[in-house]
Amino acid sequence: MTPPQFGNPLCIKYKDMKFSSATLNSILEIAEIEKNLNLKNLSQILEIGAGWGRFCFSILRICENTSYTIADIPPTLFIAQKALSESFKDHKIFKYRKFKNFEEIKNEFNASRIRFLLPEQLKLIPNKYFDLTLAIDCLHEFNKKVVDQYFDETNRLSKNFYFKAQIEQWANFEKHKFNMDNYPVKTNWKKEFHKKCHFPNDYFHALYKIN
Repeated sequence: MTPPQFGNPLCIKYKDMKFSSATLNSILEIAEIEKNLNLKNLSQILEIGAGWGRFCFSILRICENTSYTIADIPPTLFIAQKALSESFKDHKIFKYRKFKNFEEIKNEFNASRIRFLLPEQLKLIPNKYFDLTLAIDCLHEFNKKVVDQYFDETNRLSKNFYFKAQIEQWANFEKHKFNMDNYPVKTNWKKEFHKKCHFPNDYFHALYKIN
């Protein structure tokens, strides 16, 4: 698996293969998820705050029948759109655009392997459209109001939720500070795991099944 050269990433070689640190992180995350979910059953994945799209780049090479939606803010959304469009040139891409309702874009959206949305467009996506929603290394960058909104929307949109964040939130928005134990997990969510990461060791990650 050769990482994309977009952004000139730092890479290492191992057994004649080249890896970036981003790819190695994705491999660790995928391995943990795979212990609890059958990746072949994940036909629709949503990621909130995907960065340049490292997890998408990795998992779409494992899951041939999976489609991937990214919801993020500019300019990051457009960085991911450019990087992944270059890496998956042979796949249909739904690039960001404005739309008023899902019916307007339904056929093109469903036919695309990778899609790009602004966060506020998630409200236009049908209930339980996604098999898995991801929020990796981003929740600790938000205040409580925004985190609550994402958890509410994930509860509506998805069947499973994996998130990874700092054990102690570093960002100072308000008196409320997130930590490993006080994210707004819903009562209808079943915990598959919720534990500290081996790497980075100041992070935790969790996977919940949404009933």
